[in-house]
Parts: sequence; structure tokens; C-alpha cells
Amino acid sequence: MQTGTNIAERRTGQGALFVGDLLHSPVQILHPEHRCCFDLDAAQARSTRRRILARAADEGLLLLPGHFPGHSAAMVHAAHDEHHFMISQWADLPGAARAKPLRRGGRAG
Repeated sequence: MQTGTNIAERRTGQGALFVGDLLHSPVQILHPEHRCCFDLDAAQARSTRRRILARAADEGLLLLPGHFPGHSAAMVHAAHDEHHFMISQWADLPGAARAKPLRRGGRAG
């Protein structure tokens, strides 16, 4: 598991966290303790997920995971305790939906 995250500033001034391999399923937002087969150090992965999700919830940062099917970004908030989180809102990223698939040779078409 990669534990690093990248922070980006959107034009609106709202921050975002690109969390890449930290989250492989939306279930891990609700239950950060759930691991995936790529978590080589389960304890570190769980701790890092909780820390990053808490930061996103506290600072109102948009989460940009690399592996979610369908929706690709979300806002989160703390749930019933400091170890669980809820999805507040899925982000609408219409530009991604309009992207053209690549043809052979790497050109859009």
C-alpha cells in the first residue's frame, strides 16, 4: 500500500486529496479497518486511512481515490465515532465522463 497522498487546490479554493491506493473501495470510507489484498501492513494501512479520512472530514477536502468504479471523488464526514466516516456527497466530475477513449497509438478518438 502506498501511504503518501498528494494535496491539490481546486480553482474554487477548496482543497482536494488524491489518495491513490489508500482506498480501493467506498466500503473503506465507511469502515477504514477493512483491508484489501494490497495492504502489506494492515495496521499501518488502517491507521493511515483513518488519519487521511479524518483530515478530509475536518478540513472539507475532496477525496480523489484512484480505484473507485463509477463515482471518482467524494466528500466525507465523521460518523458515530472518530474511526468511521460517511460519504457526504459524491462529486460530479463531468469532464471525466466526456473523455474520449484512446485509439491505438495513444491518440484520443
